[in-house]
Amino acid sequence: MTAAVIATADGPARDGRFTQEVAREMGLRSGRARQKLNLARVERELPPFSTPGEIRQGCELIQRWTCAGLLNGTAAGAAVRAAEIGLRTLEAATTFEAIEALRADVQALRAERDRLVRVSPPREAHL
Repeated sequence: MTAAVIATADGPARDGRFTQEVAREMGLRSGRARQKLNLARVERELPPFSTPGEIRQGCELIQRWTCAGLLNGTAAGAAVRAAEIGLRTLEAATTFEAIEALRADVQALRAERDRLVRVSPPREAHL
């Protein structure tokens, strides 16, 4: 008998049998332990890695599945690696957008400067 079962059970009756409640609890635990992930469940429960928040939620779910024995370490590592790549892709897209916005601002400022240079009369040098 495992420690997890012993911890939840009051122990067998004097004749060596468990009560119905204890046996039911042990059966439920056994079923949960044998439960495996399938594609339908993963698609239903694992959020898409579209935002940093979804990536965090997905990694937390992967962690729980792994700790519960529903996902082996190799599969968990691959899923977390995919999350890291997704996060880097989102960061790169955000950085690219920021750079493009800065380029547009610089172009607008140069155009404004050139317009002001053409409009304003030349200044006399003060010595």
